[in-house]
Amino acid sequence: MAKYVVSPPIAVRRIDRYDGARVTYHYRSHRTERVEHETVDVATFIGRMVQHMVLKGFKRIRYYGVQATKGRVPTGCG
Repeated sequence: MAKYVVSPPIAVRRIDRYDGARVTYHYRSHRTERVEHETVDVATFIGRMVQHMVLKGFKRIRYYGVQATKGRVPTGCG
């Protein structure tokens, strides 16, 4: 849980309004490149945030494949 609290999936500054029943937040759409606003029920909002939590016993993989640095052999050297 500590890792989740340190790095939340959404910044608090992106939450525009909370009235106890609904949450309004904004984000930049990748499709339109515009700022979109969305209002959802609290349960829906919490459900979306919980999806980003790693279950106990699992490890979060930050970089995999091309972006992985561990065990990577530098190219163009020598």
